[in-house]
Amino acid sequence: MNQFSPSQLGYFLDFDLWQQAKNLLDFQIKQMDKNQHYNTLSMFYYKQVVSKGTALDTQKYFKQRVANNLFYGLEHEFAVYDYVIPKSHLGLRNYKFFTYPMRILYYSFGLYLLKLSQELVQGHVNKNERLKCYYGGNLNFTNNRLVIKYETTFYKSYYKSFKKDIRQQINNEPDNKLVIKLDIQNYFDNVDILILLDKIDRFSKPSLKEELRFDTSTKEQIKFYFNFISSNKGGIPQSDNDIISGLLGHIYLLFSDLVIDTEICKYSHLIEDHKIIRFVDDIFIIINFSTNTEKQQQETITDSIISHISDILHYELGLKLNTKTRLYWLNNPNQKEELLKVLKKVSPEYYAHDDESEETPENKIDNIFNEIEKLKISSVDVSLGSDGSLQEEILKEVYDNSVNQLLSKQEIQDKIELTFTNFNFDLVKVMPQEIILTISRNQKILSIIFAR
Repeated sequence: MNQFSPSQLGYFLDFDLWQQAKNLLDFQIKQMDKNQHYNTLSMFYYKQVVSKGTALDTQKYFKQRVANNLFYGLEHEFAVYDYVIPKSHLGLRNYKFFTYPMRILYYSFGLYLLKLSQELVQGHVNKNERLKCYYGGNLNFTNNRLVIKYETTFYKSYYKSFKKDIRQQINNEPDNKLVIKLDIQNYFDNVDILILLDKIDRFSKPSLKEELRFDTSTKEQIKFYFNFISSNKGGIPQSDNDIISGLLGHIYLLFSDLVIDTEICKYSHLIEDHKIIRFVDDIFIIINFSTNTEKQQQETITDSIISHISDILHYELGLKLNTKTRLYWLNNPNQKEELLKVLKKVSPEYYAHDDESEETPENKIDNIFNEIEKLKISSVDVSLGSDGSLQEEILKEVYDNSVNQLLSKQEIQDKIELTFTNFNFDLVKVMPQEIILTISRNQKILSIIFAR
């Protein structure tokens, strides 16, 4: 019998789920030794404290600090701090820094919601051939145990599959195809946890909800926790290497994917087939019109579909499309070429080596230094774009293992010293992680930075 009241987390979160959440985070921390993607602020901190947090593995710790809600009063041990990071075009992205115990707790909430929604995702979404939706992971429970391995926790293969899916659509009989690229305004900040809970409640089996104690009291507690970590600002938190926020955002948009799919199917007499291909909140809708559909009809249908999608996102999920939403008619060579350029810049915070690139690692290194030289002679308000200004996808090549290995060569080290001599390091804010990774093996330049 459960000893905790409906107003305590122990009512629906158990020690087993807490342990699995900790195992997931610890697995990510261990990846730091062989995967530079994990060399981020939070992970460096967690690596230092994980060996000292042995008490977190005990049921006593869970009962005395977590299950009874005492953690809300332990302000230093269970803390969340706001900070911002640069993004494209010198914009800012709101990020959260979780202390180690608080991140485990956040992961516990996420895994609980995964348990509730996994059957929906696998049964109603993954089996729909018109939907190809990714979030940079594939967390799932098998026999009540979370599957934790490289293939389910790292974004790279999913990001590559996403781009491959779109390229196949672009290159396959493009005469009557239209691509609609949707861009959602401040996506993570505007995810409504109450809407997510209500959608999960509506689509989950009653027997599963009863088993997991997903009732009004549980929903209120989850709502309270998310309000607590967001300081009542709403949304779901973004933090480095946070696979759980990616998962929750993915589940949130799956409900939109299904409704959009239903909307497009209404025009099946004029549309031969369609695909919805999504990575996190980057949504591409590919529509293949029937050959007997006239151009004016195509444009009318397109206007109607976009209008309904906008309404669906707003009224169903509280999300808004921004002005970056674009149409690409693939029988127009210029628009097709522009789409391929746009595809290179999708979800720039993620990166996977482009299999279609024929550039050698040496050429990529040269391109990286050309971009840094461009930045060096620019001002702090340099823009990033396709107009001859800084191209972020080129700097992202530093994550390619073959490129990164070249950084240790003496001639490249000499080039780093030459490039970063008299460099205005305030400009690092434009692409901080990529630039720091480029210079990270040069002790002379690092000493200059630390001396500032």
